[in-house]
Amino acid sequence: MRLFKKAHTGRDKGEEAIDYLEMKSLIRFNLSTVQPTEKSLKKSDKMLFEFPFMRFWFATISPYYQSISQNNFREFEEKWSAIRGNFSILLSNQLVLALDKIQVISQA
Repeated sequence: MRLFKKAHTGRDKGEEAIDYLEMKSLIRFNLSTVQPTEKSLKKSDKMLFEFPFMRFWFATISPYYQSISQNNFREFEEKWSAIRGNFSILLSNQLVLALDKIQVISQA
């Protein structure tokens, strides 16, 4: 699976991580009606993060955790420069929607 390659993990570890994130309600699956891109896959699902910050974390911080922990920010800065424009619009929209939900709940 492309996701596991991108995360530099094997299928077993990757599926274990996905199960954990789903169990903790940090991700959910958006079942697609699109045919799978790989014949070996049964369905073409998308994983959606429940919290905007989680999307930011897994897209920009997590892949570079090891170098960041060694105070080497070069890879992170390159990645962030490349995706900043597109990412911030989506992230800000998701944060506004999340804030709106919180306000509705607090007024109930």
